[in-house]
Amino acid sequence: MNHWVFKSNRKKYRLDDRLNDPAQPITWRVTDYRDEIKPGDVAFISQTRNGRGIRAAVKIESYPAAMPDIQAELTYWADRPIVKCRAKGILTRRWKEISFKTLKIRRTALAGDQPSRNRESEATQQVTFLAKTI
Repeated sequence: MNHWVFKSNRKKYRLDDRLNDPAQPITWRVTDYRDEIKPGDVAFISQTRNGRGIRAAVKIESYPAAMPDIQAELTYWADRPIVKCRAKGILTRRWKEISFKTLKIRRTALAGDQPSRNRESEATQQVTFLAKTI
């Protein structure tokens, strides 16, 4: 199982409203790693701009492919892009907000040491830590 980060831009998609909707199925635009994302993987939806951080976890149910938006999702787009490839999944976890700063503090406190300074990116370290807490 792999872990992915799907980004959400406040100016284009009303993620807060979508996460308040109890519907679990969700599709997400995939632009990179299409050949690597597969059913059973976990994707984290990350909010960009103000209040940025991890907002939800999605269990991927389909390989990325050309597919339409789920009808109920259309109302959440402020600026809907033309999408060629999407992955479908189920929202398994929703958070009010988990900032990257908070994740760093939690990971450090639980590990009992300083964050590693290796070649792995900070975002990847945060997602790996978060995946272990689900």
